[in-house]
Amino acid sequence: MAVNVAMEWVVVDNNHLSVEKNQSRSEELVNCQGDSSCRSAIRDKYRQEYDKVQERIATCSGADQCVAVAKELRALQGDYSARMSEIQEKARMQGLDSLTPAEVREWADLRGAMSNIDASRNLVLRRLRRNYPGNREDYGADGNCGVCGDCWRDQ
Repeated sequence: MAVNVAMEWVVVDNNHLSVEKNQSRSEELVNCQGDSSCRSAIRDKYRQEYDKVQERIATCSGADQCVAVAKELRALQGDYSARMSEIQEKARMQGLDSLTPAEVREWADLRGAMSNIDASRNLVLRRLRRNYPGNREDYGADGNCGVCGDCWRDQ
């Protein structure tokens, strides 16, 4: 039971939100001040975004659509990395005490989300390679689809 609760927390807290939505969610969660029903409502609110992305990953039809999803996930990782760097720079220049509780939470959530996004991106790339192997010519003679180094190279 504890493992299921922990896994649910990871899935919901490490979702694929835009940087702006992640900032809002962090602020909302901090404002709950430990109220579990408040925190649950906020997680449910943002869970819908995660579910939409997961649905797109699971149902991308056609190589172009799957590559587009993978590129969006890669761009999101870049956005998360940039925001984490902003928070880290603020802490470095002004001290850790300069960070608000929402920024501390946001940084932790962004850091945790990076591996979740990696997993989602790998899933869509495996789906792409498995379901659309004949389309390798569309993405360069070397099999590079612009998302990974060698989406279609034979192993």
